[in-house]
Amino acid sequence: MKYRKENDEVFYAVGDSVRVTRAEVEFVKTGARDSIRGRFRLCLHSDPGAKIHQMLIAHTGGIYVRPHKHIGRSESFQLIDGALCVVVFDSRGTVTDVVSMDNSDVGCPFLYRIPADCFHTVLLLSSMVVFLETTGGPFNPSETVFAPWAPPVEKKDELSLYRQKLDLEINQWPDKK
Repeated sequence: MKYRKENDEVFYAVGDSVRVTRAEVEFVKTGARDSIRGRFRLCLHSDPGAKIHQMLIAHTGGIYVRPHKHIGRSESFQLIDGALCVVVFDSRGTVTDVVSMDNSDVGCPFLYRIPADCFHTVLLLSSMVVFLETTGGPFNPSETVFAPWAPPVEKKDELSLYRQKLDLEINQWPDKK
């Protein structure tokens, strides 16, 4: 597959026909390992204006994805490698769903679709995770709303306390594996 670099963490596929092999999975893993923020994406759509966005994404362990929602857009996660937990919240920050995804466990889902306008985050359960994220486009940053009750990554002290609280709440979730 041919691709073009958008920035150090984002590449776009070139051409209308896209085939993903293990080589692309390794490409995004390497990109995430080399990234300062521990994340990397290969967009399978040609540009931010596309109507459908499909992104092969890799995250390394310890990464923080601030809870957020996408106005008017659902999204799905299809796990390719590793294990993660998708956490969904109500508008006050209370956990409403916890979905453990693990490609080595036949009892775990490998695909999860989040409804539009739901706050969510992903927590890594393995040192590296690769997933396919699909959502509607075009991309408009103003349609992503960060949860006001979750600290930004820059506020290390608040973030540490928030993660401890979140981990406690998730571990008590009745259906969590």
